[in-house]
Amino acid sequence: MRVVFALAAIALWLALVGFFYPGLMNVDSGELLSQAVAGAYVDWHSPLLSLIWARLDRLAAGPASLLAAGSALYVLGAAWTAANLARGLPMRLLCLLVLCCWPPLLNDLGLVGRDSAFIACFMLYVGLLTSGRANWPALLALLLAGMAFRPDSAIAMVPGLALPWGFRLRTAIVGIAAFVLCYAAMDAVNHQLLQARRTFPIQTTLIHDLGGISYRAGEDLMPAYADYGFDMEQIRQRYTPRFGDPLMFAGGQPNVPISFDADHHKALQTAWMAAVGQHPIAYLRHRVATFRALLDLDLPADYQLYQPDTDPHLTTQFPRLDGMDLSNPDHPAIRFYRERLMPWLIGGPLFRGYFYDGVIVLQLLLALHRRRNTELALGTGALLHQGVLFLASPAALFRYFYPSVLVAIAMTLLSLSPYGSARSAVSGFASRPRPGSAGRR
Repeated sequence: MRVVFALAAIALWLALVGFFYPGLMNVDSGELLSQAVAGAYVDWHSPLLSLIWARLDRLAAGPASLLAAGSALYVLGAAWTAANLARGLPMRLLCLLVLCCWPPLLNDLGLVGRDSAFIACFMLYVGLLTSGRANWPALLALLLAGMAFRPDSAIAMVPGLALPWGFRLRTAIVGIAAFVLCYAAMDAVNHQLLQARRTFPIQTTLIHDLGGISYRAGEDLMPAYADYGFDMEQIRQRYTPRFGDPLMFAGGQPNVPISFDADHHKALQTAWMAAVGQHPIAYLRHRVATFRALLDLDLPADYQLYQPDTDPHLTTQFPRLDGMDLSNPDHPAIRFYRERLMPWLIGGPLFRGYFYDGVIVLQLLLALHRRRNTELALGTGALLHQGVLFLASPAALFRYFYPSVLVAIAMTLLSLSPYGSARSAVSGFASRPRPGSAGRR
């Protein structure tokens, strides 16, 4: 059975690569690949991923190599999780298909970049947790990898670091400390080892916040380096809680420009802290409105839910990519997926954040009642990640929600699987007796 299951997983991986070949790319992907080709990095995305891509690019130029590597790691994690949750071959295959072909996750596997790299890492994390093994070094290694690809999402792994000592309050301190140390380690790797240029990516969130506060407070609170002519009228016309791009990238109009200047960044931080201090209610209203959009409680725009095509302007924006195969995947199966299936699916609950939050909350309540600690770790990790999104998300893009999508599916499968639930109940999260307590009455 193991051989048949392994062959099925390999076949599924090959099918995924063939389905999306050579891989979907957006502007972020183009930036990563351009840095990989140049061998010079900035910290806006993931310098380490660009370095990995540079090595893979020697095997196959363009997105295909990272598509193959990322999807292989994801399928490996999904197969590991499926083997942990089910005994019979049919049920293992069903779990594998659900984990790999659930529409939002399937689309993420095809979009080459740091989101797909992180979700592959997170899938391996889910596999480790559902195995019932308290392997702290492996958990720490996955946290480091997740931190390298997407630091804001890596916090979803923090509850898993409690596994070797039991899921108690005091171990939360250990998990948070490990997260901080991993963040410091990756900062050193990015800026000391890889010599990545500091670009202050948090500025998109700060500018968006200032736009929201200004809009609600009725006064221009933007930093002094904003373009001449950018005033309160511009804010009223261009602010939206969904994303801050209209404030920064409106063509032919004054903007609050993205700046890599350290003095500008200090001025932006000062303006942000002053605005939040003076108008805390306006700030909270703005963050709530953005989070509502992220949960899709308001009607979302299709392009914010998923990306169906490769950006056709990549070689214009990144001349280094000229000559690579950046063609848009085009065959009958993906045309049906893109033109018929996805337009139908994105109108339903599968692409609504509130649907997955409802599942997570329900599964957390069941896990508390049944004392199933693996589900508790997964669910609390998802809520921690959403807390970070509430405070720091620069836009209401559904791809930011993919860790919660995966957690909701994994928790549901764990709840439905007696085999997986047994592993959860006896995993390293279960309470352990203190040293010297044996035999006490």
